[in-house]
Amino acid sequence: MALPESAVAELLDTLSVGDGTDLVRELARWALQELIEAEATAEIGVSPPSTWTPPA
Repeated sequence: MALPESAVAELLDTLSVGDGTDLVRELARWALQELIEAEATAEIGVSPPSTWTPPA
């Protein structure tokens, strides 16, 4: 799905002023976490639980 030109322009403005630093950092953190989980899933063959309850 393509972004409207105004949304792309707004994103580029935000990133060029420096306000997008947190956005980029958060996106990088999310992407790396996804890669870690994918590698762990491939290695052990089990997906991490979406919710976990400790045993009683």
